[in-house]
Amino acid sequence: MELGRIAELLTFFVALVGFVLSFFEYKRSNKIKRSSYIEPLINKMKSDKDICGMVYMLQYGKFVYTENFHDGGELERKLDKTLQYFSYLCYLKDKHIISSEEFSFFELEISQALRDEDLINYLYNLFHFVCKVQGYNHTKSDLKKSIYGYLLYYAQNKRLIDNSFFDTNEVKYPHYLNF
Repeated sequence: MELGRIAELLTFFVALVGFVLSFFEYKRSNKIKRSSYIEPLINKMKSDKDICGMVYMLQYGKFVYTENFHDGGELERKLDKTLQYFSYLCYLKDKHIISSEEFSFFELEISQALRDEDLINYLYNLFHFVCKVQGYNHTKSDLKKSIYGYLLYYAQNKRLIDNSFFDTNEVKYPHYLNF
């Protein structure tokens, strides 16, 4: 084999090894960056007193939704903050900004909260009220545009809400807001 051909093969081999090493270094660096992105999300869930308190209430069935709930009290503000955070986490998962594996850090809290009947009643009222005010179609087609849309989308995909949720005349849910 001639010397020029050997030099070409060696150059190709060195370039290939360099590419492979660069790729693995990129993957390792990306994992480190992703972990630094996930840590504050986890810390917020565990240390924010409003969110942590609401998660506890929802997990242990201590949240009660009545027609007087919408008086703008502290509990309503804390619940809205928690649901906004949950929806943000579901948005990150939906857009593949965080992986399913990373989302698993939050999935238990979110799924348990969405099993709370009073929370579903609250979401039902808010969803249909906002759809009416914003002029959205109250069916599934405008789901992601609605309030807490990504949370509702997650709940629908995990079958934590059923199709009757989207019916404004469903008697299964209380109607505390005007929609």
